[in-house]
Amino acid sequence: MSDPWILTRTLEKCDTGTTMQVQALESIIEKLNIEDWHSATARFIGSVARDLTFAGRGPQDIIQHIASVCIAIVRKAPTISWLEVYKNLDYEGFSIQSQEGLVVLVHCWRSTQKESFPIQVFFKKWQNVQGQFSVLREIFSAPSSLLVLLDVTQRQVIRTEDLEVLTEKSKSFASHIMNEPCNSLDLLRGLVELVDTHAETHASLMLNHLVQKEPELLCLGLCSIQPLESPNIQKQRMRLIDMFLDGHENSDLVVSLLWHRSPSTLLECFLDRYRRDPLSVSQILDIIQESKILSQVLRSKPYFFILDLASLAARRDFLNLEKWIESSIDIHGEGFVGASLEFWKHKLNNELVRRKDKTSVVSVAVCADVVRSFLNALSKRDYVASFEPLFEQVKSLCAQLFPNEMNAPDITNAEDSLFPPEIEEEVKQYFERLYNDEIAVERIAMLLQRFKDSKISKEQQIFACMVHTLLDEVRYFGNYPEKELSSTARLFGLLVQLHLVSYIPLRAALKHVLDSVQQAPDSKLYAFGIIALSQFVSRLPEWPQYAIQLSQVESIRLTHPKLALSIEKALDNSNSGKSETSPNVLLNRDAGGAKSSSPLLEKGGRVMQKELDRQGLSQRDIINIPYDVPPQHLQDRVSFIINNISQGNLENKTNELREVLTESNFRWFSQYLVVRRVSIEPNYHQLYMQLLDSLNNHQLNECILNETHANINILLKSEKTVQLSSERALLKNLGSWLGALTLAKDIAIRQKDISFQDLLIDGYDGARLVVVIPFVCKVLEQTRHSKVFRPPNPWLMNVIKLLLELYLHADLKLNLKFEIEVMLNALKLNIEDVEPSSILENRFPKELPSGYASQAGQPPTKADSPVTAGVSGVLDPNRLAQYLFFNPALTVFAGQNTIKLTIASIVSDVLREIGEPVIARSSSVAALSSKELLCKDFASESDETSLRTAGDAMVKSLAGNLALVTSKEPVRNSLLENVHAELLHHGMPAADAKEVALIFVSDNLDTVCAFIEKASVDKACEELNLALAPSFAIRRQYRESMTSKPFYDANVLGRLPSSIMLPEILQPTRGLSAEQRKVYNWVTNVPGKNKQDSELAYSAPARVLPTDQSPPNGGLPPNRNQTMTKCEQILSKVAAYVSQIEAQHLSEIPLGHDITLFIRQMPAIIANTSDPASLALSLSQKTVNALYSSQSQLQRDCYSSLLHVLCQAFPKILKELNGWITYSNDERKYDAMAVLSLVQNGIVPLKGLDVQLAQPIESNDTNAINFGVAIIQHGLLCEQPLFNLHDFIVTTALFDDASPTSDAIASAKDVIGELKKLIHAPLASLTTLEDVWSYHRLFAEWIRLFDHPLASDKVYQAFIDKINQDVSQDGRILFIRLAIEYAVQHYISFRGNAGLSKQYATSPIDAFAKLVEQMILRETASNDEDNNSAKVVLATQILSITVLCMAQRHEVEQEKFSQKPFLRMLSGIMMNVCKMNAPDIVPQILVALGNTLYTLQPCYFPGFAFGWLQLVSHRSFMPKLLHLGKSKGWPLYHKLVLALLSFFGPILQSGHLQRSGRTFYRGTLRTLLVLLHDFPEFLCAYYWSICDAIPSTCVQLRNLILSAFPRNMYLPDPYSLNLKMGDLFESQQIPDIQSTQPMLTKAGLMGAIDELAHNDDVHAFSELLLAGIQNVNNAENDTKTLHSRFNTSVINAAILYVGATDVTESRAVPQSHAHQICTHLLSRLDAEGCYLLLNAVANHMRYPNRHTYFFSSLMLSLFESTDDSQVKERITRVLLDRLIVHRPHPWGLLVTFIELIKSDNFWSNSFTKCSPEIERLFQSVARSIQNN
Repeated sequence: MSDPWILTRTLEKCDTGTTMQVQALESIIEKLNIEDWHSATARFIGSVARDLTFAGRGPQDIIQHIASVCIAIVRKAPTISWLEVYKNLDYEGFSIQSQEGLVVLVHCWRSTQKESFPIQVFFKKWQNVQGQFSVLREIFSAPSSLLVLLDVTQRQVIRTEDLEVLTEKSKSFASHIMNEPCNSLDLLRGLVELVDTHAETHASLMLNHLVQKEPELLCLGLCSIQPLESPNIQKQRMRLIDMFLDGHENSDLVVSLLWHRSPSTLLECFLDRYRRDPLSVSQILDIIQESKILSQVLRSKPYFFILDLASLAARRDFLNLEKWIESSIDIHGEGFVGASLEFWKHKLNNELVRRKDKTSVVSVAVCADVVRSFLNALSKRDYVASFEPLFEQVKSLCAQLFPNEMNAPDITNAEDSLFPPEIEEEVKQYFERLYNDEIAVERIAMLLQRFKDSKISKEQQIFACMVHTLLDEVRYFGNYPEKELSSTARLFGLLVQLHLVSYIPLRAALKHVLDSVQQAPDSKLYAFGIIALSQFVSRLPEWPQYAIQLSQVESIRLTHPKLALSIEKALDNSNSGKSETSPNVLLNRDAGGAKSSSPLLEKGGRVMQKELDRQGLSQRDIINIPYDVPPQHLQDRVSFIINNISQGNLENKTNELREVLTESNFRWFSQYLVVRRVSIEPNYHQLYMQLLDSLNNHQLNECILNETHANINILLKSEKTVQLSSERALLKNLGSWLGALTLAKDIAIRQKDISFQDLLIDGYDGARLVVVIPFVCKVLEQTRHSKVFRPPNPWLMNVIKLLLELYLHADLKLNLKFEIEVMLNALKLNIEDVEPSSILENRFPKELPSGYASQAGQPPTKADSPVTAGVSGVLDPNRLAQYLFFNPALTVFAGQNTIKLTIASIVSDVLREIGEPVIARSSSVAALSSKELLCKDFASESDETSLRTAGDAMVKSLAGNLALVTSKEPVRNSLLENVHAELLHHGMPAADAKEVALIFVSDNLDTVCAFIEKASVDKACEELNLALAPSFAIRRQYRESMTSKPFYDANVLGRLPSSIMLPEILQPTRGLSAEQRKVYNWVTNVPGKNKQDSELAYSAPARVLPTDQSPPNGGLPPNRNQTMTKCEQILSKVAAYVSQIEAQHLSEIPLGHDITLFIRQMPAIIANTSDPASLALSLSQKTVNALYSSQSQLQRDCYSSLLHVLCQAFPKILKELNGWITYSNDERKYDAMAVLSLVQNGIVPLKGLDVQLAQPIESNDTNAINFGVAIIQHGLLCEQPLFNLHDFIVTTALFDDASPTSDAIASAKDVIGELKKLIHAPLASLTTLEDVWSYHRLFAEWIRLFDHPLASDKVYQAFIDKINQDVSQDGRILFIRLAIEYAVQHYISFRGNAGLSKQYATSPIDAFAKLVEQMILRETASNDEDNNSAKVVLATQILSITVLCMAQRHEVEQEKFSQKPFLRMLSGIMMNVCKMNAPDIVPQILVALGNTLYTLQPCYFPGFAFGWLQLVSHRSFMPKLLHLGKSKGWPLYHKLVLALLSFFGPILQSGHLQRSGRTFYRGTLRTLLVLLHDFPEFLCAYYWSICDAIPSTCVQLRNLILSAFPRNMYLPDPYSLNLKMGDLFESQQIPDIQSTQPMLTKAGLMGAIDELAHNDDVHAFSELLLAGIQNVNNAENDTKTLHSRFNTSVINAAILYVGATDVTESRAVPQSHAHQICTHLLSRLDAEGCYLLLNAVANHMRYPNRHTYFFSSLMLSLFESTDDSQVKERITRVLLDRLIVHRPHPWGLLVTFIELIKSDNFWSNSFTKCSPEIERLFQSVARSIQNN
């Protein structure tokens, strides 16, 4: 027999040129004498497909080569069958490792054959199952350009004809997945057949992947493969079906196709779920109904399940039950009748037992209506006679189960009664006695009441029979004699009044009465209705809708006005909230009859007119539309139409529905559609909308819209909606429906119906966002179909902005954020593109007590003031915070509601501790004093009104002032102390905390004191009125007596002690003297606040203090003139204070000084006016005038600060001020000191003024020149400069270039000379003054150019040309250095200036980064050098200068070194480099940046550590550098990672991290996580050296590195029962890693390892290695060996190199060098050395590869082969240490530990039970692994 490999070996030896030519190949093949062409050709093709290399060729030449070989074979063996060739690929060793291997197989076939690729070959059973799986795996991921699977496969999972049975939604999805490879049934079968073979692990992993990717196709495919022999696959199939039955978005698709493919399988799944949980029938029905297969399922068996399903379907209106029962009896006959009775017997028995034992519900509850329908239908058939005992037993059970609902279901048409004859006879006697006047109606009612509650079965049956008889006889009442009719009506009404009927019977009774009163007034039925109604009129408030219906019956008002009045009164009572119960009267659609009222929701409960008003729905909207409930058969017809409607029959069903519906039952249909369809069937919204569009009835659409609004409003207000997700799902569905009904059709939603912004705000305040946000999002999603209501519609964007504010600031749960994200995606909006609103920024919940106004900023009225009962009304922080002022200029309060609430709590405590005692004391003293004084002065005053008025004025003044004086200092001190302590607790520095506390207390002290003052005044008034009550009574008595005698209060004299001689002026007189009356009039006219200064001393923006005094103008805010007067007074007071203060600057004055308080209060006063913007503008004009008139620096500082405060509160003022000062022609503006004061506060930008000065200076305007000179002298040449050179460069340049033609110019030249000397002084030793000045001026001009908004690339290019012209090549270094120093120094000087923007300090740094970019782009070579090389050299030169500048500052400044300017500079250069459109130089510059960062590593520049870490992980550096590949970017970044760990490693080794260390650790961890996620291959290549740099104590950090695996690899489940690492395909692949030879060569071990390879002297090498790893005196390793006596780097490198060599030479683990070395070292090393050695082994247990398999086997072998329990314990410790930390855990490590604990030898070791704690630990880990 010929050698099958001869062709492969021969062609491998041929040179490249020969094997590419067909003729040469023919001659070679001809010499081989091949007998079995099929086998030889198959092995050749398989070898090429597996290795993808042949005869030294690369992958690109493989296709051409193999095609040539195949053509040559065909020519030499024309009879060869290529199908047999591919069948012969089933040989041992065949496999393909990548997609390229499949390409070889396909192109080999196509080079010789025209037929389709024989893919079926790979679906049959193979001997080499590993090879078969490798092909199937690549087929699954094959691109369509290579292989269209559906064109070459025979059977498909989803076929084209299957689409006809699917819904539109499912059809669309099915069409999409039909093109997936998984749709090949043959491919799935081939994969499934591999499960019970040696390829089980791979096949199971692939199936698990398909479960995640294509569960629909996999489920349908497994159900189509018959039979399934593998038990594992059968379980997988059941799990998949259960997944879709549990609720999946594509459940209807899978269920529909399963029913048509394998109904028995699906039915078995239904039955299995039903047997496990009978309650699951509800979920099963939902799935069946959605899949539209209900009628087919109900025709199957077994009966027990089908009957329960049909019963529930009937209750949900999915089924006409009686018709189905009749049809089923016709089909199944007697068997169905018997099964039905057995079913109901079992069901009713279980329900009785459950109610008796009070156990939980285990099956769907029994419904009386459904039982009635069953027994009614069964009783009509002859079959029931065969089951008479069983039928009677069921009826008896019904009587027991429904005693309160007619005791048994009503069977109107039954031939045999449900009640025994003796019961019916007794009931008949009762009625005869009633009609013969032998027993009163009330007596019968009392008997019925007793029978109802009786436990005797007979009495219960009598009760049920009497009620049944009354309700059944209603149709004959029109024929009753008047006397009998009257008695019956009274009894009928008493049934309702005495609560003898409920639920269904109650609905029927009330409906009969309503129908009767709607008859003609002269009819008997009308008389019956009136009499019955009179009996239970007192219960009408319980049913407001029923009362509304009765109130609309005009005949009652005409014939029985008293009864009509009672109905109206009942309606009023229900509106007043007195209704307590609601049996949902007439809300059930089953209630037959005439007019009814529409429910707002079937499960919504009671609906009152008051609620209708709140919802914006009037009675006219809801009630006056006729509401006829159609007869039952028409209801069934409508239900049938809706059940069976689809896209295909929409037109026909619309016509049918149009015939059925009339205008009078539109509202019934609206209720039916919204409640029973739309709210629970979101998938059919589009279909229902098309139905309404086809009906095209405006009135019907209005009814449906009203019904939708009503249901939504009930759900929004219901507490159940917050608690139950099912209720929220209903609301979301209705929201989507509402949006489709209105916004999608360009119809607005009226604000009175739903105000979405108010809804969101109320939800935010009331903690109901979980209800509101999903609803609003669902409504807004529909705007994507609108032409009007879509972005950027203002209404829509306002709501979206509010949603985004909630998204960003409301601390929403993830599901709510997801709802908002889904809505934005639907509208094609990005979160970053929409600016959130600020409505909620400083809001607090509006849950105010009755004493507060509904909104912050509105004063509480006198009647409901929160302080009328002390301060208890404002002690709640949420309420108190609305009155406090949190200065927006303080960043600690910006959007920080938590801190605000905390401080409000502090204020609340202060009010409680200090305020309440002060209130009690001051009110008591004031009331007592006022009473004595009033009684004396008004002893002869008979008018009680005068006494009361004067008393109120007097006591308010006394109490208020006394409380204010007593409380102010204690409150101030307590607030200051507590707020300061709280801010310190929040981590604020002590100085800042004290400053913020001072500001807050000064802003709010008067507000808090005003609460105490107001409470004292109210309490004092109350006490005074009580004290003066006898005096008021005496005066009323005198007035009523009509006497002419003068009045005198005799009690006054009795209270005056005789020993006290009062002065004459204070003696009691008859009436008030002129002086006394003047005093009281003055007090009365100045109520409460007698001092204007105090009134001005406190206020808060937009907040009104709680005081009785109404504002001027009848409650309106103070008018403009009044407020302007106050402002002028404050300005005058500022000037007065300045004249009295010795300080020179405002910064020298304490923060709590009155002058600073006055300045801060100005915006608060302005904000409380009717037109604050215009008033602020006028005030700013006055302030500017005062500023320019100021004589001292303190005045200028005060007025500038005031303008700064105004500009912050009213930003529009800033523009006006700039216009006045910068662009006006007024000569008065040339006041340098005033302008500099404005510049210091950030009000006037000096750059604009600089430009405007150019023209007057060029015109030799002396004032302008002197002004510019003064600006430079006092702003730039001062000790603390107010600006920098670039801010005033235009004026400076003009002065520098000007000729001294005048004295003004000469003085300007002198100033410029001083400026030059100042700049040149630090660099005097380096270069000349002129060079330094010119370079500074040049860079300053560049900064101004960079800041200009119209600067373009052309402008930049021109300026760079100017730089290249003015700066020589030698001077370029100095220019760059000066630019760097200028930018850094500017940042350091101006970074903390509160008056300037943050951008001002960083602008020169950003300008420098831009300058670097432009200089690099414009750089050209000066000689023959390449331009690109010149650009790279310049970039490297600039970076080097930057490093030198930073090194100098780092060395000089030490701890004070500021890293931020250099961080911004380098990051700016990075980002600008990445934006360059220069692919030839960007990679080289990135490398230069990397080398720069390596130079700046934290070991050398610890002050730059945080900035360095940020740069190394920068998005413009790390990914760009790593994308350069393994040869360029990876080694450099590897050096950076090692530099990071070499700096941080010793810190981590210490084990104790300070706050800065913890922050740096988090940054390091995040950087490594980014590498793990985005560049795992990098970590895979350099893992051992990175782990070598990580301290041994950092277990989680090392685990993170070792958890990296290639992105194209799927990790097998480590917990799989049958997982064998050695069987994995990946375990045969050797990973590509960094070499360890340099480390071993450095340690002097490389020669010993080479000798080991030749002589196998393991003992000698082990001794040498032992000596090498203990040599820790090497200075280079001192940081690593600081805490250890061993050189861990040598240990790690040696173990890896020896193990990798063993792998390469295929040594078995027990005989490997690594195993022998480790065994020897473990016996010689101490505990620490063993731990480090075993750690070195564990470091290589990573993702599946050859090394992981080897070192895992090595670790297990070391454990099994040793008898030393200490070694075993150390091995276990090393593995366990790495697994008990948080994830991630390396895959290989986890698999190794699982294999270890599976061994019986492991649990027999003593260390597993050495202590209870250790034993519990091992058991816990084992359980965790087993559970997974």
